[in-house]
Amino acid sequence: GGGGGRKAEAGRGKIIGGAEGGGDTFMSVALAKAKRRTARIVHGFVMGLVWLVLAPGAALVSRHGRKAPWWFAFHRNVGITVAVATLGAAAFITAVRGWSTPWGRHGKVGAAVCVLVLVQSAGGVLRKSLPRATWSAVHRVTGAALLVAAAYNCLLGAAMIGRMETGTKRAYSLVCAATATCAMLGGMMELQRRRHSTHAKLERKL
Repeated sequence: GGGGGRKAEAGRGKIIGGAEGGGDTFMSVALAKAKRRTARIVHGFVMGLVWLVLAPGAALVSRHGRKAPWWFAFHRNVGITVAVATLGAAAFITAVRGWSTPWGRHGKVGAAVCVLVLVQSAGGVLRKSLPRATWSAVHRVTGAALLVAAAYNCLLGAAMIGRMETGTKRAYSLVCAATATCAMLGGMMELQRRRHSTHAKLERKL
């Protein structure tokens, strides 16, 4: 009788221990999911702010605001902020998700954006060491490629987070609206710039 009682008690101990162990595992999985969710939202917010507000603003000021005495300092400082925030947000989400998780289109385009950011940053440092015409051409082409690639990747990321996380369905619509606004504003300012240029040329001929 005593031996049977001890065996039954030992059996119950194993069941309770197993249940507790399962509970610990469940909590660990839940915490890991919550951490990844927070990381995705923070990453997306930072990248959206950087590439749909700051970077286009710096580009527009450089293109159309050079009459202002502060344009260069603004362009340079925002560029530094964009580079640091982009590389930091990329490193942050990579540290959370890990390298072993398969990389989709969003991750691959994001990696290309990071490479272009490094190229653009190096160009800023070497600005006075390269021929002006060559540097200007590379800086403009790289900057334009960055804006297009980053905006596209923001759309990919917004669509992805909308599928993966609850309460984020409007993210894609917001990114679409921000991208369209940037494109329309840039187009309108460029059109106005060209009209002024054409008008000035006509006045000089007269």
